[in-house]
Amino acid sequence: MANLERTIEEKYDRVADAYDRRWGSYVDATLSYFTDTLRLRGDEHLLDVSCGTGELIRRLRARHPDLRITGLDLSNEMLEQARQKVNGEPQVTFRQGRADDLPFDDETFDVVTSTSAFHYYHRPRQVLREFGRVLRPGGSLAMIDWNADHWLWTLLDPMLRGFDATYHGCYAPQEARRLLEEASFQGVGVTDAQVGWMWGVWMAMGRRAGSME
Repeated sequence: MANLERTIEEKYDRVADAYDRRWGSYVDATLSYFTDTLRLRGDEHLLDVSCGTGELIRRLRARHPDLRITGLDLSNEMLEQARQKVNGEPQVTFRQGRADDLPFDDETFDVVTSTSAFHYYHRPRQVLREFGRVLRPGGSLAMIDWNADHWLWTLLDPMLRGFDATYHGCYAPQEARRLLEEASFQGVGVTDAQVGWMWGVWMAMGRRAGSME
């Protein structure tokens, strides 16, 4: 796994400067849908896993200026782009780290988000256990990722599995639901959507057992 993580890190270090330009239309479409669907009080402590260039963080802070946000990513170069984007805001911090071994104490966050990253997680069950571990009781998880049932991903998924060693695979909505429920998330809801003119995604939400104090 260490070699795989290093390969992923190097891959995104190389594309960090151009990432927003290259994937701008996709990122705008998916994050617009995600932020319109996500329901926040506005004062939570939120962890964005695989935060990339920090575009979700930028958008959430614009909507909810009282949010405290921590962004985590494997790539230092992507994190550098994210730091520049938030321009030193004191309520936003960044850490380098792995989704399957989060460098945070138990019950640290009110919300965990992950956008367009789940298809890279080679240990998805361990990742979801880590998401649950760092959430406070009653805390919420929200993820969006590629829908394996959509025509585009039925074509691209086998190609990516064959040619991209960093890629693990995308999931159908019912598979995403099953994984969250197996990880003991409650009230799991999964919706599928067409975003932009060609992208098929699902958005999954669930809560850690317990109640917020």
